[in-house]
Amino acid sequence: MSREGEGRSYSFRAAGYTYRVELAESGRAEVQVWQGERQVQSEPFLTYSLAADLPSR
Repeated sequence: MSREGEGRSYSFRAAGYTYRVELAESGRAEVQVWQGERQVQSEPFLTYSLAADLPSR
């Protein structure tokens, strides 16, 4: 965890990707997915959290 400006960020690595969650003081959160130096995805954290829990069809 690190503090950046007015918020916090958390990062972890899994399966060759780095996941970074940025939490603003306003309560908004965003997740970014990185593969090396390339950002491959960025979404509001709530959307990402809900999508990860949906059953596959």
